Amino acid sequence: MQLTCCQKVRALTLRECNWTQQEVAADLGVNVRTIQRLEKDAALQKVGKDEAPVRKAGSGRKRSFGKKQIEAIEELIDQEPGLTCHQVKLSLPKILAGVGRKTIQRIIEVKLDIPSVVRPKVPFLTEDGRQRRLKWARTNRRRKISYWRGVLFADESPFTTKQTTGGRRVRRPRGANKFDPKYTKPAVRKPEVIIFWGGIAASGTRVHGFFKYKENVNSESYMAMLQKNAVKVLKQENLTLCHDRATPHSSKKTSTFLANEGIRTMFTPGRSPDAMPIENVFALMKKRLETVPTRTIDEVKSEVTKVWKGLTDDYLEELCTSMRRRCTRILNNDGYPTKY
Repeated sequence: MQLTCCQKVRALTLRECNWTQQEVAADLGVNVRTIQRLEKDAALQKVGKDEAPVRKAGSGRKRSFGKKQIEAIEELIDQEPGLTCHQVKLSLPKILAGVGRKTIQRIIEVKLDIPSVVRPKVPFLTEDGRQRRLKWARTNRRRKISYWRGVLFADESPFTTKQTTGGRRVRRPRGANKFDPKYTKPAVRKPEVIIFWGGIAASGTRVHGFFKYKENVNSESYMAMLQKNAVKVLKQENLTLCHDRATPHSSKKTSTFLANEGIRTMFTPGRSPDAMPIENVFALMKKRLETVPTRTIDEVKSEVTKVWKGLTDDYLEELCTSMRRRCTRILNNDGYPTKY
């Protein structure tokens, strides 16, 4: 077994503390012969304190790869970045005939410096949808910040009950009972869901409400939500209502209702959460609620309202005045989803 630099220093330090070779080998999980070779190399190279002997050039097993293999792997990964190391080996059977999966992984991560990361989830976009996003961004990119200060960005988002917090994994001491309640996760077939509706403006204005439990969000329920929570504010502050093109938002009934109320409206393109600042608020709220168990609908409502009211005016202003940057990002990314 080849020791790391830290392990070599530790082994030599323990030997100076009068540990036997057998004790040092047991501590590092290697055989005694490895410690003997280490001491011999250290004596030959005359290393100082807190230094480790350098491995002799050309020692060890001959490499199973070279420039040809590295270039082939780089080209393949550039074309298909989602391939696993095993799939890379299967895709290049002749070139990588004598190269193992672990070696391929080391080539990708060390030689090519390409780390493995989780793919971000983005909405599915058709070509027509991408073109609509580009058209919308071109139209709105040059609007002044003063315009966006007069917009109320609104949308709805589901929040669910959960019995526990955390992810799939748990830190359980060795030997502990794995069926201890604090190490298990109760199976819930379908968590209960409540739909939250909210709207924000750059001035710090915010409006919100909850649809009834198990209520379908349609034109009638959406109009009722606006009438109860938003119409008065929109009129008083002379705000434009901005929402996406979901059917309840863009239906003839809803459009007629808003026109009769004298409310100006604008729409963001479909499947474009990066064009809607309120989506950032929803993401932040859900992240903050990850550490809070919400076992009932009433608890969900209470915690969601608490987080909603805790949002700062500066944060809302920053989001609402970012629209020009969002439009520029969409154009620069050729209509595809952006970091927002």
